[in-house]
Amino acid sequence: MVDLLYLYAGIGALFVVLAVPLMKRLVVPNRWYGFRVAQTLKDPHVWYEANAYAGKWLLWLGVVLMAVAVVLYWVPGVSPREYKTICTGVLMVGIVVNLIQSFRFLGALRK
Repeated sequence: MVDLLYLYAGIGALFVVLAVPLMKRLVVPNRWYGFRVAQTLKDPHVWYEANAYAGKWLLWLGVVLMAVAVVLYWVPGVSPREYKTICTGVLMVGIVVNLIQSFRFLGALRK
């Protein structure tokens, strides 16, 4: 099960690493990295604001996923299947929440 710990904690750490440049507004508009939708790609101001906001959510998702992965690893009696299910659930719910909140922010930003 240690390989699952490394996998999910690694994904969380990757999210944290990817989030920091977004939050600091260091990522220029591009087609590969960031919150890339039509509105952000056509207006640099919208790009930086929306990506800074999405980056904060991505940071939190990364931290929460790492915490769940580590804590759950030490819970007695958790099977590898339960571990994968819970960690994947946290990951999927976090991505959906991140997208919803980012699009809500983008909508408010455009007004």
